[in-house]
Amino acid sequence: MDCKCTVKSNQGQDISHYTECKDSLPFKKIGIDDIQIIRGFLKEQPFGICDFTVGGLYMWTEYFNYEYCVAGGTLFIKGDDVLAEGKTSFALPVGAMPFSEALELLKRYADGRNEELSLSEIPEDFLSYVDGAEITELADWGDYMYLAEDLATLTGHRYNKKRNKVNIFKKENEDYLYKPLTEETIPQILSFLDGFEKRSDDKSSMAVYEIIQTRRILESYGIWDFVGGVLYAGGEIKAFTVGEIIKDILYVHIEKADIGSDGAYQMINYLFAGDMTRSYGVKYINREEDVGDLGLRQSKLSYQPLRIIKKFKAVIK
Repeated sequence: MDCKCTVKSNQGQDISHYTECKDSLPFKKIGIDDIQIIRGFLKEQPFGICDFTVGGLYMWTEYFNYEYCVAGGTLFIKGDDVLAEGKTSFALPVGAMPFSEALELLKRYADGRNEELSLSEIPEDFLSYVDGAEITELADWGDYMYLAEDLATLTGHRYNKKRNKVNIFKKENEDYLYKPLTEETIPQILSFLDGFEKRSDDKSSMAVYEIIQTRRILESYGIWDFVGGVLYAGGEIKAFTVGEIIKDILYVHIEKADIGSDGAYQMINYLFAGDMTRSYGVKYINREEDVGDLGLRQSKLSYQPLRIIKKFKAVIK
C-alpha cells in the first residue's frame, strides 16, 4: 500500500510539495496480507535486531498496536511507546528515502497531531542518526546476540551445564529425533501447544498473547518463509522452535518445550542452532529480548551472548 503523496527518494529531493498531505500518511494495522510487502523492506535491514523482522512485528502487532505505511519507497512503522503509556513512537524508516527526508516527513506527521516526534528501538550502533535528540535507554529491550557456532557446539568450560542438560535428555530419551518443522507437522505441534498452555504457570497478558500469536503463525505457516525444528521422543513432541533468517542472522521468535522433560529446552536450542548453521550458513543467532523478566534474563545470559544490543528511544524536540 503506497502513500498517495509518494515522495521521490533521490538525495536532496525537495519535499515541500508534501506539506499539503503532511497529516495523511496512511498508516494501517499489520495483517497477514501485508507480510509480503513488509518482508521486501526488512530482508535488507542493517540493524540486526528483532524489531525489524517480519516475525518480530507480527508476533506483537496487536499487543503494541503496530501500524505501517509505505511512502517514497520507504517503510514507516509506528506503535505504542513502551516507556510512555498512551504515546506513540516510530521505528527508524527503512527503504530508499534518505534518512533526513524520512525524518522530515515524520516530523510533519507528528506536528500535524500536536505531538513531539519519538523514535524507538534504535540500536546503539545507529544513534548517530538522531544526534541532538533526547536519548533514553530501553533497559529491558536489548537483543541477545550469540555466535551460532557456540550454540551449535556448546564447546568449552563455560557451556558445561548446557552440555550436561543435553546429555541428560539424550540418556533419558535414547530414541529422540529432530526434524525440520514443516506444514505436515503443524497439527501435532498445535496439539502440543494446547498442552503447553494448560501446564504453564505464566498467565500474564504478554504470555497469553504470545500463545495466541504463536498459534496464528503456525496455522498460516506456509506464508511466512520461516524455519523451524521439532524435537521428538517416545513418538511425542517434546519441543519445537520457529525462527527467521535475514542475511547471516537467525532470529529465534518461538521456542516451547515440555517443562517436565529435563533438558528439552537445551536440546532444541542445541539441535536447531546446529541445523541452521549447517543448512543455511547462519553465523549469528539473535534470541531477542528478556523484557525485564529476571528468569528469562538469567537463561539468556547463561548461554554467554556475544553481545547484548542495547536499544534506545529518541525524542526529537
